[in-house]
Amino acid sequence: MDMRSRSNESLAALLLARALLDPDLLPIAEEVAARLTEAAPKGRNSPSEAFLRFWDAWPRHPRKTDRAGAYRVWKRDGLDATAESVIGAVLAFADSTDWRKDGGAYIPAPEVWLNKRRYLGADAIGVSRSRPDWGSMRDGEQPV
Repeated sequence: MDMRSRSNESLAALLLARALLDPDLLPIAEEVAARLTEAAPKGRNSPSEAFLRFWDAWPRHPRKTDRAGAYRVWKRDGLDATAESVIGAVLAFADSTDWRKDGGAYIPAPEVWLNKRRYLGADAIGVSRSRPDWGSMRDGEQPV
């Protein structure tokens, strides 16, 4: 639910509460409240359902801002067609040690993550890339 819907619902509730004090206002208040709470038609810039699922899948974090900017990147790259794989990558990254370490200090902003196409390739498949433990290797041994 967006900010406008919440404020319209709040305004509708206030109108109906005021109408309880003045019964003459009740029919008008009911009509206005119904109009305020009607679903607004989806505009050109309204996020798609697929994007909203992506946004909901993204972990709570101070960098989770600028939904409109992330949606611009989403639309530009046509990610509705591959939404499930992008959302799967988000879930994989959210469960990775890279994103969980230090209290999530390394979780990027969604717009940046989409811009850099982090959902593609080996990063999405092998999220927590294992790095060789150079200290435990013998002389001449190669990492696997």
